[in-house]
Amino acid sequence: MIRKVVFWTHLVCGLSAGLVVAVMSATGVLLTYERQIVALADRAVLPAPPGDARPKPLEELIAAAEAAEPNFVASSVSVPRASTEPVSVRAGRASARYVERHTGRVLGEGATVVRAFFREVEAWHRWLGREGESRAAGRMITGAANFVFLCLIATGAYLWLPRAWRWTAFRARLLFNPKAKSGKARDFNWHHVLGIWSAAPLAVIVASGVVFSYPWANDLVYKSFGETPPARGARPAGAAKPLPAAGRPAVGRPAVGAPAPVGVLDPVGVLDPVGAPAPVGAAGTAAATADVRAAEASRPLALDELLARASERVDGWRTLTIDLAARDGGVAVEVDGG
Repeated sequence: MIRKVVFWTHLVCGLSAGLVVAVMSATGVLLTYERQIVALADRAVLPAPPGDARPKPLEELIAAAEAAEPNFVASSVSVPRASTEPVSVRAGRASARYVERHTGRVLGEGATVVRAFFREVEAWHRWLGREGESRAAGRMITGAANFVFLCLIATGAYLWLPRAWRWTAFRARLLFNPKAKSGKARDFNWHHVLGIWSAAPLAVIVASGVVFSYPWANDLVYKSFGETPPARGARPAGAAKPLPAAGRPAVGRPAVGAPAPVGVLDPVGVLDPVGAPAPVGAAGTAAATADVRAAEASRPLALDELLARASERVDGWRTLTIDLAARDGGVAVEVDGG
């Protein structure tokens, strides 16, 4: 009786959620390779940089991107490891401008057609292609289908177990049978073999999707690790919305009207006090060096210095992204090892 109930539950789950799951699976596969496909398309569109020029500071590249369009306000900048590739200056998630690192020339949006295609793919993956207020209904459908898919995997794992616990019965469900070439025997063999070997990774993928879809599942993850779930809609501590271009201080430089740094770097990388006479004697040198190091510790780091420090912490990185939103207590640098 229990097996019969589980069987019909398994069948209903498959029939009710199969089409939505198929759409989410196909679009999910495409989104998995979005970055690589977009990068290839950009290389075909963006011009090659000059080989003998030195890269410009990131502040200049961001300023060039913002100056090219009056309403473009940079929220993040991504720097590839290869110096021949342009930096990507983004205003939000959808809008991005590429800037050549050696000349500061704004190259445009790159492969716009490919990016528009993947935006549509993401819309189908998350909201079944719905727009505006109807996205809530699309999100509800995809979330429910994802949860039903998890039930499908769980019931399928139960039904996979043979009635008679003999090796021959397990083998018929674990391994492909070359003799079963057609008919119900082949379908039975393929369904059970493909189902059991893909059950574990599918369960992890689908369970993580349930966490994205339902607040109670998200809270359950926090509670299982002994942590308090964050309040809905609350902004992380220290985070703030990006400021408009006119009000955003330059990251890594003092804001307009702020006092200049006490020290500057000389050609060999030693910080000397600005405008101070050269100290005489070893004691004076040590005192000046201590004062300048204290000033250096409070000096805002330039974007290139932030990137250099972040790159030292992770080996094999491919892209570094700096969040230009105003934050209290630090600047977020995302390291992508890709």
